[in-house]
Amino acid sequence: TNKDDGTTSSYNKWVIDGNDARDAITEYRIDERWEEEGYVRMVLRPRTGRGHQLRLHMTGITCGGKGILGDTLHASEKGVAMCVPRLCLHAERLVFDLVVEGEFWAKVGVVSPAPF
Repeated sequence: TNKDDGTTSSYNKWVIDGNDARDAITEYRIDERWEEEGYVRMVLRPRTGRGHQLRLHMTGITCGGKGILGDTLHASEKGVAMCVPRLCLHAERLVFDLVVEGEFWAKVGVVSPAPF
């Protein structure tokens, strides 16, 4: 659903699939837009954990394969990728089960706001 500020509250899904590939699923939504600069801030929820999954999915869905700002490996526009000092991909929140000696001990959550 679209909000008044141009963001969306529901998640879309992107899946890369192939004959020999394992499923790679990422849910995503646009959080903020900078129309003039041509950038968006997205919230990503990986549902599988494949190598470079988020970077490849974002390169696949962005216009012209721009990908994640600062991605010098997968982005189609290397000049744009080089205009920032680091890859603009950050885990703001991680949640996992803490298991001790095979038994569930606690659910652990860590929050770290994005520095950009």
